[in-house]
Amino acid sequence: MSKNPAVNCSRFDICSVNNCPLDPGYPNYDTSPLDLERKCLMRKYLRLRLGTDLPMKGMTEREWRKSCKKT
Repeated sequence: MSKNPAVNCSRFDICSVNNCPLDPGYPNYDTSPLDLERKCLMRKYLRLRLGTDLPMKGMTEREWRKSCKKT
């Protein structure tokens, strides 16, 4: 396994999301309106499995905020 969970994503070679929730720097990158893909298409349960060591656990900002409200 790589230190960057995004590399282990099954869509890694074809994905063009610049602000990937599986990247250790997420959500600090900009998303350009010119990007072909602006949103991660991987299912949440798969992102959670790959992102266990990340601060936001592979969740998008919206999912993270929602999970924080529950506690």
